[in-house]
Amino acid sequence: SIVSIEELAVRYSSELNAAKIKFQDINLIQLTDVHSWLSGHMHEEGNEATYADVLAFVEHLQEMAWKDGKDIFLFNTGDIVEGTGLSDATSVHGSLITPIIEQMPFAALTCGNHELYHNSTITNLVS
Repeated sequence: SIVSIEELAVRYSSELNAAKIKFQDINLIQLTDVHSWLSGHMHEEGNEATYADVLAFVEHLQEMAWKDGKDIFLFNTGDIVEGTGLSDATSVHGSLITPIIEQMPFAALTCGNHELYHNSTITNLVS
């Protein structure tokens, strides 16, 4: 089933509830349409997860899955840039957030339509 990271975090926030997660042989986590909101949407309740929160949560899930002999993969399906001044402050959109993106354990990353606005954005992400 498809649920948001925020929903999973709330649902399984305690160790007791975490034991209820039933991993399959292969498990996928998808992050999409972040639009350079690295520190979440602090002004929107339920959408305030930061990249650090996502990283900690994914690492926790990976540890749990690996203990069960299961695989878990994190994917980013695009629209990483365009949305905040931090992303758009430089001539190469997203160059200021790339170092943070590089720290995430993505198994794969694709481009969304917002990455396609400027060739330099694609070049930056690929490099």
